[in-house]
Amino acid sequence: MHRDCWKKNNIDPECLKKREEEAQKRLEEEKRQEIIRREKFLREEEQRRREEIQRDILQKEQIQRELIQKEQIRREIIKKENKEKTTRGSAPTRERRRQAQLALMAVTNKVRKQMNVNA
Repeated sequence: MHRDCWKKNNIDPECLKKREEEAQKRLEEEKRQEIIRREKFLREEEQRRREEIQRDILQKEQIQRELIQKEQIRREIIKKENKEKTTRGSAPTRERRRQAQLALMAVTNKVRKQMNVNA
């Protein structure tokens, strides 16, 4: 470029055209760079959103697994408590049955002895 064209106030049309073309190229390059920066920003934002969504999904899945695990533990505890209640309830019943059978056997033995004595 001819710098002296401007210094002397002697503007050469070719020089002016060249300067305008260069200015236009700089402007287009700046626009292109701005578009690239925007696209990069948008891609990064989209990636951040995806990662956030993925974290949320993983967190929800973890919470769901924990809830299921807690529910299973609760059910096991209830099952054990019911089993203990049944066992505790059954033990006296079994004991009463055993006592009744022993009493019946004792009575039966007494009756047999009586019958043997009377016979």
